[in-house]
Amino acid sequence: MNSFFLSILNVENPLYANKADYLQDFNKKQTNVDSALDWLFEDNIHNIPSIHDSKKQEEFLSKTIKVPTFNAPHSDILLKLISESNIPADEIDVLCYCHETLEQSHSMLPVLKAKKELKLKKALPFSIGQAGSLSSIMAMDIAKALLNNGYKNFLATIVDSMHAPFSRSAFNGYTKGDVAISLLLNNQNGDYKIKYFKVYPTCHNISPAHWSINDYLTAEDLLVAKYRELLDDINNKEHSIKWTVYQNVSNRLDNMFKEIGFNKGLNSWNRIKSQEINLLSSDVFLSLIDLESNKKLKPGDDILLVSASIDHGIAGVVLEKM
Repeated sequence: MNSFFLSILNVENPLYANKADYLQDFNKKQTNVDSALDWLFEDNIHNIPSIHDSKKQEEFLSKTIKVPTFNAPHSDILLKLISESNIPADEIDVLCYCHETLEQSHSMLPVLKAKKELKLKKALPFSIGQAGSLSSIMAMDIAKALLNNGYKNFLATIVDSMHAPFSRSAFNGYTKGDVAISLLLNNQNGDYKIKYFKVYPTCHNISPAHWSINDYLTAEDLLVAKYRELLDDINNKEHSIKWTVYQNVSNRLDNMFKEIGFNKGLNSWNRIKSQEINLLSSDVFLSLIDLESNKKLKPGDDILLVSASIDHGIAGVVLEKM
């Protein structure tokens, strides 16, 4: 099997909280040290980095008016996402839960809760995390292997929701927003054919928890270098790219990606809704939906999706519109 197919089944959009309400809630939750997320910080670096300080957040969020925010835990969002994805339980062979952010409960595995609560008896459960915004692309690697060995339907679910003490903004990066999306991968049919995908990791000498603005800008430059490498690989494989969709990370990175693409004759698409919000692991798929809704695609068009995570690298996916 050289290629397989992707369809977007469902999107769960959160409510928009205004900046003042979000900061008030962030400050309240950050004072509660008895949480699994605080324990995670204490176990690894002994204190919460200054980047996550509420005063820093107010500074970083100065240009943000509204923030897309879930109030429910990841596991509940996942249950709703799957329930409304319009796929029968007995047709889900593999259930993959992708996440950049963390479930608030230290004892909860969302994918196992979903398997039990929704009675997905035949579904093989997976979770992919600790990969920044690249987890959904990594899921494609697992999907290709399983779909090539007897499995039919691979349901990839992506749920991201930021909770204190983790912060939504850092330095010149866009504000991080919450969203959830479900993707169906199979080797028979779908809205798009997956023709190519690859992860291009970056490596840093300093933990992101201790970055300065200069470290952040250096990390952006590493993403740019990997983007050039991706475009060279795509060109060598002779894909005819009609549109390029890249993740909303920062205005600086947007401009550099756009300039590089323009010099290679590529059209870039910036979504209209939540234009300066980083929707994490779902970001490029929301932009793809926006591209479709603006009637910019026709059958046979190739689209390059570029997921980017400031502390992990980039990933490229070439889709053909069916």
